[in-house]
Amino acid sequence: MKTRNDKVIEFSFMEYIKYLHRNIKVLMFFVIIGVILFGTYNEFIKSKEYKSIGQIMLTANMVDGKYDSDQISSNKSVIKNYIELIKGTDILSTVSKKLNIDIDTLESSITVKNEVDTQVLSITVLTDNPKLSKDIVNEVMNQFISKVKTSFGVTNIEIIKTGIEAKNTTSPTLMNSIVTGMTLAFLFGLCFFFVKYLNIKGKADELS
Repeated sequence: MKTRNDKVIEFSFMEYIKYLHRNIKVLMFFVIIGVILFGTYNEFIKSKEYKSIGQIMLTANMVDGKYDSDQISSNKSVIKNYIELIKGTDILSTVSKKLNIDIDTLESSITVKNEVDTQVLSITVLTDNPKLSKDIVNEVMNQFISKVKTSFGVTNIEIIKTGIEAKNTTSPTLMNSIVTGMTLAFLFGLCFFFVKYLNIKGKADELS
């Protein structure tokens, strides 16, 4: 039951369904408009973004056929410091100059994280150019390894995954945009006709 102007309006689900059926063409028109708008936005307006991922691993020596537990513990203790070092001004400014990229843009495009329960650091770069994303990832890893080797004498670090040039955008695909547009437009249509149905029902009750 709904109220309108402090009067009770009887709501019938079946009547509402019949009302929707009578206006099915308009509802489908809403859906088509939604598909067109979202599809156009995805293909011609929204900026395309391309992701590239590289990985660095902190290694440990073998002792009696097993990895050195002390070195593993040491590696885990410095991972957070390494993450901050990678994202720090020293390394990023060098990469910025080498690749001729604005450092603010570089900082906003890069994400560094430690994979859970591992000694692996993943570096992810997201830009509007697939080659640039790849170049940034690889240059950041090279500069980081060079830095820790020359400044701290650390040698137990190696690249296990180099960045590659993405073939596909990470932005929503055209099909995803179409489905989103269709769904939102359909929901909008349901709400639109629900409000219209209540208004018509309320006026009819006033006249009765």
